[in-house]
Amino acid sequence: MVLGQPVLDARGLMGQVVELMPYTSRVLLLTDTTHSIPVQVNRNGLRAIASGTGNPERLELRHVADTADIKEGDLLVSSGLGQRFPAGYPVATVKEVIHDSGQPFAIVRAVPTAALNRSRYLLLVFSDNRTPEERANEAAQAQEAEDKQNGTTPIIPATVPKPAPAAAPVAVPVAPAAPVATPVKPVAHSARPAKPATATPAAAKPPAAAPAVTKPPAAASATTRQREE
Repeated sequence: MVLGQPVLDARGLMGQVVELMPYTSRVLLLTDTTHSIPVQVNRNGLRAIASGTGNPERLELRHVADTADIKEGDLLVSSGLGQRFPAGYPVATVKEVIHDSGQPFAIVRAVPTAALNRSRYLLLVFSDNRTPEERANEAAQAQEAEDKQNGTTPIIPATVPKPAPAAAPVAVPVAPAAPVATPVKPVAHSARPAKPATATPAAAKPPAAAPAVTKPPAAASATTRQREE
């Protein structure tokens, strides 16, 4: 039990805890003159503040516009504003709506739905401050512990496996490719004979001098003739 904890009975909200003692606690009722609670009309969502009057059978809605859509018999529920009372719990039922043309606000009176002066059993509302993930984890752990105690095999929900991280690329040595012989096209021979290469003429040398022919003397030729005769 904590301070500010909502208290309700089988019919609706009754008040909140305002004092803690070793064996008892004190509850402030909705109809106390120092207590107010944010409410809304269940029919159309109109919001207002319900304040206590000191009478255990009467609440008043203050600062309600004279043109507001509220009428007798409307159910008032907690709106959840202020985060003290949970939203949607019955608070009171509208009993009387008085419109005064000279006043900017209407007079709205309501009767609490809870039996404030007759209830014997009360219910305390405990708020859960855990996140949805924490609640889910604790529920799964409790279910697993119960399954182990009963000897049953727990049902494991199917999970989608996470993709494995991509491996780093490994450098693979590549052998050099063998040289490919490129066919050489034969050169087509032309029917026309190729011109002979002309050598560059060397430097002209002067002609060698012809050997001089010596004629035999005339006397020698005559002697030769005589001998032949």
